[in-house]
Amino acid sequence: MHFRLTFTKPLLIIAILAASFLCTTLAQAQSNIVPWMTGTFQGGLFWVGMFSPDGLSTFNLNFNPVVGDLNWITTCYDQWSCYSYANAAITGGTVNGDLYNGQTLIATFSGAVTGGSVFEQQWTSWPDWHNWENQYNYSYEGFWSNGFSTIGYAYSVETDDTYPSGLYTMTTTTPEPSSLLLLGSGVMTIGYSVRRRLRR
Repeated sequence: MHFRLTFTKPLLIIAILAASFLCTTLAQAQSNIVPWMTGTFQGGLFWVGMFSPDGLSTFNLNFNPVVGDLNWITTCYDQWSCYSYANAAITGGTVNGDLYNGQTLIATFSGAVTGGSVFEQQWTSWPDWHNWENQYNYSYEGFWSNGFSTIGYAYSVETDDTYPSGLYTMTTTTPEPSSLLLLGSGVMTIGYSVRRRLRR
């Protein structure tokens, strides 16, 4: 009996500490969104960057979507003016970025473009009138080297007569949900082992 009690006490202490840590972690998980890296931000054609509210930290993301073959369809209204448009799938691509605190690099981002589409259109008229517009819609996701994860959606547009721009919607969180699941499973396993030993 003495051997069994001295053997189970350490397990019981571990279980209590683990359960306490899990409760704290789960409470933090309710607010694990990084607010200043979550939202909709205005950027360029294939890039976005933002300062933290205190102005001390910055992040930037650069996108390189892979566009499939464009299939053009042209309609001419007369012998002088025509309208053309094309659609294509965005089949993949890469996303890279940096996170700074002041001048110090604290994390890098590595992600992927997970899919999307491109819509391009052109207006032409004799003798030299030509307008065009390209629209890009795609989703992306990836991880920061400090444990953050970001997932989002991008819409960007470029035309012949305006500066290229984009809107980037994203959610950045930490830690990963899978880490919480693994932690919870470990605590449940310890608790079950302690219960079995105490009932012997």
